[in-house]
Amino acid sequence: MNRTAGLRKVALGALAASSLFAGGSAAFPQQQTTGTPVYTYNLLDLKRTRLAGTEALPPGKHLIEYDFKYNGLSERTLAYNNTSGVGKGGTGTLKVDGKVVSTETLEATLPLVKQLDDTFNIGSAGASPVDDKDYKVPFKFTGTINKVTIAVDPPVLTPADIQKLQSATHSASD
Repeated sequence: MNRTAGLRKVALGALAASSLFAGGSAAFPQQQTTGTPVYTYNLLDLKRTRLAGTEALPPGKHLIEYDFKYNGLSERTLAYNNTSGVGKGGTGTLKVDGKVVSTETLEATLPLVKQLDDTFNIGSAGASPVDDKDYKVPFKFTGTINKVTIAVDPPVLTPADIQKLQSATHSASD
């Protein structure tokens, strides 16, 4: 008797990736064998930040979430001829089915620039891996992706932030 009858394999592959070896990010069940959830952020091949769960995902549906809380004021500071709001770091959190499996600090983010040949892929890793130690492209997802939601909640400048930026602009022009 086949003891594995009726069991489904764990799906592997890239869920979503904006990937180039010199920069980008990808969410995927780890490597091509284990099925543990991973999110990797590659800052221009200078620093890679990896968030990883410790347990393989069991077969079945799962909600995989990556949440990033930015530490800067946002690109809105550029309206005041000030770059203080871009390129800052933040905190990344990887969740599976609502449970936090990993949290890491990203020291910096890519300010204002994305490579022209970068693509955002769902269900595959694109032209190059974010980290070639984890997978080989195209690393197509072997399961079913029912939904991808991208929510962007940019930081909002407070009236106090705006006052500081305006004062700095006036001081610089004096």
